[in-house]
Amino acid sequence: MTNPTRPVLRFLAWQGLAVALLLLVFEAVLRVGFDRPAGWFNYALTSDRGLYPESTRIPMLWGPIPYVVHTNSLGFRGREIAVRKTPGTLRIAAVGDSMTDGFFVDDEHTYPFVLQDLLQARGHAVEVLNAARGGGSIGKELAIVREVVLPLDPDLVVLTFVSNDLSDIAKKPGSALLGATLRGARTGVADWLRARTAVGEFIGDAALAWRNPAYRRARRDRERRLSAPNARRYAIEGGDRFEANLAKFRISSPMAGPMLERAPFPPIVERLVETYVEVLVEFARVCGEEGVRVALVYFPSYAQIYDDNFSPAMSDRLAAESESLGIAYLDVTPAFRRERHRVLHLAPLDYHTNPAGYRLFAESVAEFLEGSGLLSKSAFRPGR
Repeated sequence: MTNPTRPVLRFLAWQGLAVALLLLVFEAVLRVGFDRPAGWFNYALTSDRGLYPESTRIPMLWGPIPYVVHTNSLGFRGREIAVRKTPGTLRIAAVGDSMTDGFFVDDEHTYPFVLQDLLQARGHAVEVLNAARGGGSIGKELAIVREVVLPLDPDLVVLTFVSNDLSDIAKKPGSALLGATLRGARTGVADWLRARTAVGEFIGDAALAWRNPAYRRARRDRERRLSAPNARRYAIEGGDRFEANLAKFRISSPMAGPMLERAPFPPIVERLVETYVEVLVEFARVCGEEGVRVALVYFPSYAQIYDDNFSPAMSDRLAAESESLGIAYLDVTPAFRRERHRVLHLAPLDYHTNPAGYRLFAESVAEFLEGSGLLSKSAFRPGR
């Protein structure tokens, strides 16, 4: 007796084969005729090391300002580096979240890139690694230092604190942050297909354009926008309306604004500060065991720059904790307040800094490192 399901299964098999062949043909046409995939979704990829994929150009089109990330063979953003540092060269690892990574600016405008240029121009034999990938907080930064930075034999680790470091750990206990790891990081199958196949990129691009009007507008001239001069790309209407932007910031970022403006902090904020400090202690211990110096840099929120009544309590707390741990400490708030007549942020579109803000950040850190003796010969560690 004939199995009635066999014709159905045979039909489905032929249909599946036909679809697969059609997709292969479509893939070939897109690759040969349209030079796809163009890398528009490479930002979704993660290397096994937990950083960016290695040796990749990544057009970043998901935010308010398009920019390009170029990664080296180790998955760091920016210049190529050797695994073994050059004798006589001070190796500095800049660790942090999106402010250190350099969201919304090309590589040469990120603070670690500019910091290296400034220090070398002043006669210092240094190299600065951008050991950041935006997102996460001190738990991820601790994992990056343990697994990626320390094996590269740095002399100094510069950790940046920003106020949203607290909100990013709101749902994580200290034990989870202390045990965070990058090992075994993998890109999901869907993200890989979207980033690495022409068909996947085409479908992902079309789906985003259908759902997101802002993306639909941006995609029309994305490459032109990526190559536009900074004067045009960062000429954001309303950037100099500081009071209006401050009001908008307070509404959109309560943890970085109202909840930190006055001391004493609400109980929830105090608990998050204690958790952050708990992990900072471990951060300092891990680096200290390897003979690596640590500096902590406090980066102010938009509210702290433009509101003279904003409490310095958070910075004071971190300064005291740093002193007890033997960590060098810098608060760049005064530098930004002195220059607040200039447009230093992407407001009102976003509250990351623009190229001028990142440069001011780098200048402040460069002056601090020079003045604190962290660039002296005694700071150098013999290479492994």
